[in-house]
Amino acid sequence: QAAEWYRLAAKQGNAGAQSRLGYLYDLGLGVPQDYAQAAEWYRLAAKQGNAVAQSNLGALYALGHGVPRNYVESYKWRNLAAAQGVTQAAKALDALSTFMTSSQIAEAQRLSAAFRPQIAGARVASAPPLTGRHPAGDLGSGFFVAASGLVLTNAHVVDRCRQIDVRTADQASAARLLGRDTADDLALLATGLHPDAVAALRLSARQGDAIAVYGFPLPGLLAPVGNVTFGNITALAGVGGSSGEMQISAPVQPGNSGGPVLDSSGDVVGVVVAKLDALRVAVATRDIPQNVNFAIKATVATDFLQAQGVTFTRGKARAPLSSAALAAAARPFTVQVECTR
Repeated sequence: QAAEWYRLAAKQGNAGAQSRLGYLYDLGLGVPQDYAQAAEWYRLAAKQGNAVAQSNLGALYALGHGVPRNYVESYKWRNLAAAQGVTQAAKALDALSTFMTSSQIAEAQRLSAAFRPQIAGARVASAPPLTGRHPAGDLGSGFFVAASGLVLTNAHVVDRCRQIDVRTADQASAARLLGRDTADDLALLATGLHPDAVAALRLSARQGDAIAVYGFPLPGLLAPVGNVTFGNITALAGVGGSSGEMQISAPVQPGNSGGPVLDSSGDVVGVVVAKLDALRVAVATRDIPQNVNFAIKATVATDFLQAQGVTFTRGKARAPLSSAALAAAARPFTVQVECTR
């Protein structure tokens, strides 16, 4: 029960809950012991400045549990924790330094000095519908990446599902989780569907490029049909400078997670992953952010697909499409994903 409640808060960006959930995975309390999961939850909290998570993440790097052993990273996180008064982290620095060269220690100290905590809860990966009419399960979006019916979506959309279902405008099928990368928030699903079209992924994107987002937002409030919004790539990095993400101005809502971000010719250049929590940022900055949303870059998505042994269609430069033609191009390869927990 503790794990379930911590998870709900952790997904909303609460650093304390993320740290505690990581601790449960670290020790196998209430959940199967999973050092990789522990590292990911610790990392989310550590990036927000949570000292306990920083200390524990440093310990995992020192031991090589769930992450490759890396003394520089270990020293960096423990040094940050020690600066906030975590005695255990301070003591560990002395022992750790015996395994490191002076240049490694200097690099770790430089990384510590350059660290800036992210805004707590700035990203919201999913949220419940705005009405009281809840669907049978949590809903997200995805898109076909192979003629065999393989679907790419976010890992958080299909987290801990008892059953996964995928729907198009005229087809539906149970789906099976083939692979997942929680670090990059990507998942691959096998379905029994035979798509009329598959997405082509383009690996190059530029700041300022026009884009469209297609998906199934606000389940339970809006009609369960495809929805398209338009905007631009506003930055080639995500929250905290994440190089695997890009910032987009096209409006996204809960339910868009996992859906495609298309360039002006209809190729997929990203996967919707999150929106900025406007209320939390408003409290922190006294200003309401406008259309600040995030997508996983296609380069990250294709690396994931290749790791799963999937041959994807590569996009190529073509003439730009009208807004209506973009929506028509995305409709046959975009799907709604339902997770029943």
